Amino acid sequence: MVKSIRIVDEVIVYTDVDETIKNIEFDIFCVGEDQNHAGFQRAIDFCKKKGKQVVYMTRTPNISSTYCKNLGKS
Repeated sequence: MVKSIRIVDEVIVYTDVDETIKNIEFDIFCVGEDQNHAGFQRAIDFCKKKGKQVVYMTRTPNISSTYCKNLGKS
């Protein structure tokens, strides 16, 4: 879903976000408001040390990725 947004250049699937971001080139790190576990905290610290922009995204009420994935399913 995210990849289909025209302003998104690339979507990277990760297991350990704090390790994955060390191996890619990026300008902006987007974090959902519910992404607050230790791995994301380390990733945010990494971004701040490297001068990367961190954008915090808020949830849209009554909308979820599960809801979007199920749209159109019968």
